[in-house]
Amino acid sequence: MNRTSPDVPGTWEHGDPGTPRLVMEGSNGAAYTLGEIKIIVTRDPAGENGALLWHLSISRPNRHPSWDEIKAVRYRLLPHDKTFAMLLPPPEQYVNVPEQDHVFHLWEIEDPRS
Repeated sequence: MNRTSPDVPGTWEHGDPGTPRLVMEGSNGAAYTLGEIKIIVTRDPAGENGALLWHLSISRPNRHPSWDEIKAVRYRLLPHDKTFAMLLPPPEQYVNVPEQDHVFHLWEIEDPRS
């Protein structure tokens, strides 16, 4: 198994999951698939004064996406010069529904180390 890829940093624990396939594109974003994985990439007015920030949603039907899958999708679909994070809000702001139990979100953030 090849443990590295030229376009994704680090090594693979379970091998390169592949490259996402575009299935729909709109004015505010795009939808992709990667096997059973569903991905939505948008620019949302979530920043200061409504600034557009990148947002990626990644899901699988029967389990959480693996770290290799999240990493591959992030580096193959989002700008390399931005920092992204999975945010865990305070308990009273946490929202989840059973139909979306296997959905993770990556948000563009300002990296305080920059």
